[in-house]
Amino acid sequence: MTRLALKNGSRVAIIGGGPAGSFSAYFLKKYSIAYGLDLQINIFDGKDFLQNGPRGCNLCAGVIAENLFHALEREGIVLPEERILSRLDGYVLHSGEDRLELTEENGSRGTIATVFRGNGPRYSQFPDAISFDDYLLTFARDFGAEVIPQPIADIRFPQDPSQPLQLYTRADEEKMYEAELVVGAFGVNTRLAEQVEKMGFGYQRPATFLTYQTEIGLPSKRIPHKLENRIHVYLPRSRLLRYVTLTPKGDFVTLTAVGHKGLDPKKYPALVQKAVLAGSIAEETASCACFPKIVTSTAVKPYSNRMVMVGDAGYSRYYKNGIESAFITSRLAAKAAVYHGLDARSFADFYHRSALRIISRDNEYGRLLFFSNDVISRLPLFRKIHVQLANAKNHSRSARKIRWILWNMLTGNAPYKKIFFAVFDLGLQVSFLIQALKIVIDRIKKLLK
Repeated sequence: MTRLALKNGSRVAIIGGGPAGSFSAYFLKKYSIAYGLDLQINIFDGKDFLQNGPRGCNLCAGVIAENLFHALEREGIVLPEERILSRLDGYVLHSGEDRLELTEENGSRGTIATVFRGNGPRYSQFPDAISFDDYLLTFARDFGAEVIPQPIADIRFPQDPSQPLQLYTRADEEKMYEAELVVGAFGVNTRLAEQVEKMGFGYQRPATFLTYQTEIGLPSKRIPHKLENRIHVYLPRSRLLRYVTLTPKGDFVTLTAVGHKGLDPKKYPALVQKAVLAGSIAEETASCACFPKIVTSTAVKPYSNRMVMVGDAGYSRYYKNGIESAFITSRLAAKAAVYHGLDARSFADFYHRSALRIISRDNEYGRLLFFSNDVISRLPLFRKIHVQLANAKNHSRSARKIRWILWNMLTGNAPYKKIFFAVFDLGLQVSFLIQALKIVIDRIKKLLK
């Protein structure tokens, strides 16, 4: 088959104006300029990210980890302070009655930024624009992309593969656009992914399940304690809930609850109320709330001739850093398209293989880590060992190691593979055993008194 490639004047259609779409536009422009190409890039999205509530929200907890923050700065994408709701110092891990504070070991502070993907919760009012997605989309437009405020309703392959793809909008009057390359940055919370599955080139959406998210205005009697400029993570003694987080965002807190796959989403509010919140369920259900999908697998064949899926629609890190995954996959796909080609073989060799190595294979270690964490959080003895060993007052090598493991599991700053093998450090395992013996001996002494 003749190799398909971008040329001067080639048209690119990016479906979705969230981070994956904006990053795709940026990297396509950056690499095409370096390669000597002039591309016409259009971003299609019917959502207005300057609206508050569901109309502008992209269903995300909105945590910008340190790694991504620095990666954006290296690309010249400097997030203005007015778009940042809070700069946080670390995490507080709640496991049963135990509380463990975790901060960056090197002493850096405020490296975690929190944002709203839209312009705030329902009924909120801010004097200036705060939307993270709007900032990225404006950056992409200023860098040369055209934003078309229309959703795409249909995509059609031509019979002749040398011809461009056809895209149809969902406006009052259907309009058709042609593109030599289509980038699917539509995520997993849209219907278009299901339609792309039916196009017949082998694409299958990633596996997902529903989570729960709500915004709580401050001050609130429902928050059980002061947040202290930290993200609070709860590991409840529940067979249904996996974890609950409270993420400070200025005058609001974003509550995110992740259950086990198959949990009826209607049960989330009551489970969260029992595990974390101090107020009434009736008050809780009055908040701005949604049930976002979380990705648990990699898409099957997220590419074809002239089409490639990025972000959640293709590959996403297990339970972590969806925005950073969008950054990584958009960069890989753009590089493959500009420097190697638009045919399925080029995307398979220069996009898919890299994404598998960086994200998908690493996710296998992530699954083992989170499963182990679930087991530990349900066993009081194991939970006590972790909390006592990781205590900030303990400056031993093993204590620093376990804090590093927990910090990077929470932030996603290190690959899961690196974290996984750190767990099996011989010195750390010996320390676990010694700490377990101490706890057991102390309990026996109390029983004998």
